[in-house]
Amino acid sequence: MHKGVKIALDPSPVQIVLLRKHAGTARFVYNYLLAYIQEEYDKGNKVSTNFYQLRTEKGEAKALEIYERHQVIAEYLEKVVGVDPETADQDACHMEHILSDQTFDGIKRLLKEAKEA
Repeated sequence: MHKGVKIALDPSPVQIVLLRKHAGTARFVYNYLLAYIQEEYDKGNKVSTNFYQLRTEKGEAKALEIYERHQVIAEYLEKVVGVDPETADQDACHMEHILSDQTFDGIKRLLKEAKEA
């Protein structure tokens, strides 16, 4: 007979944000690799679906770039715009992918100016 254990998490609001950030990072990596595979397939190239083989320096740099965008946008939404941490994290998940570099650089600049003030 197999026995199982059922565990329920009851995270605090801060822990919820952290859990979502970690899950969002994993989701980004999956979506990035899926887009990469689709792009290569559209070009007529064969691509391995073994994600461990697809990891490259370029891919890691892109993942770090998106992670930085998420962190900066979430901080901006919390500290400058004044939204709660959970909403800032959710909105940053969407915004990190669609903001232009010019807009993102402007947000970074405004956040830096707000910190210095």
